[in-house]
Amino acid sequence: MKQRTSNSALVLIGCIRSLVVLLICLVQVSLALAIESPSDEMKAWANKHPVVKLAADDKLPPYDYIDESGQPQGVGRDLADALNNHLPFKLEFLPAADFATQFGSTVNGTADVFSLCAMTQKRKNKLLFTNPVFAKESVLVVNKDIGNIRSIDDVRPKHAIGYGAGYATESDAKAISGSPELVPVRSVREGL
Repeated sequence: MKQRTSNSALVLIGCIRSLVVLLICLVQVSLALAIESPSDEMKAWANKHPVVKLAADDKLPPYDYIDESGQPQGVGRDLADALNNHLPFKLEFLPAADFATQFGSTVNGTADVFSLCAMTQKRKNKLLFTNPVFAKESVLVVNKDIGNIRSIDDVRPKHAIGYGAGYATESDAKAISGSPELVPVRSVREGL
């Protein structure tokens, strides 16, 4: 039971850090929007496109996830709500889906924009990106019972590493030397 508590504490610390980042992002977005009103060009575009369809992840807390009542929540939702208070068009959430579905729907035009998406060269070939709103780093979370992994250099072929299938962390996991077994997971919770 102690191990579960320690892992829960690590997740809680990660969530608290993410919430602090969210607060900073919301303040920055609010300040930027308060200073700059929409251009005439944006207003003309918005008249032709009053609703912009927004794809959101269903399993990436605290960034994007679905709450108990089936509604999108998280950093992405908070940013969309803040933007909806200032933009001359409405960001409207599509039903939440996994990353691969979101990516495909944005590429094929079913969705107009992503809620949150890490910029990679492969994605830049298919999508346009704004300036980043915030940055998120990949980390390796290790079960304390293993005990012999203190850095990325300690990973060996006998180790299994879970990564978010389709997410930018996939390339991070594949870049780890030592040839560990790579295990795709559908959510952060499943990976932990």
